[in-house]
Amino acid sequence: MSVEPALDPGAPVALYVQLAGVLTARVEGGHITGRLPSVIELAAEFHVSRDTAGKALRLLARTGRATAVRGRGYWATSSDPMSTTATGQTMPDVSDPNRRYPSSAGAAGS
Repeated sequence: MSVEPALDPGAPVALYVQLAGVLTARVEGGHITGRLPSVIELAAEFHVSRDTAGKALRLLARTGRATAVRGRGYWATSSDPMSTTATGQTMPDVSDPNRRYPSSAGAAGS
């Protein structure tokens, strides 16, 4: 049994990116299949705000590692590192601290 590293608020990587990395590792390790934990469950387990937990789940959805199902939650998608998004782009590594993630704010109506 391996021990997961705790989230580090002092790290240069945002907490939601760290959390997305932990969730990705759990999915790839086979510890999570199907439905991902809810925002409330993640907030309680990792002692973060619901906003931080939600941002982590939305990041996984934007990068193709999860699918959001309205009213049902987020579901893990393929853990194949060469999987592609709907546009055919290879999914980025969410644990990369230098990666800039596009904001979904303002995307509607652009």
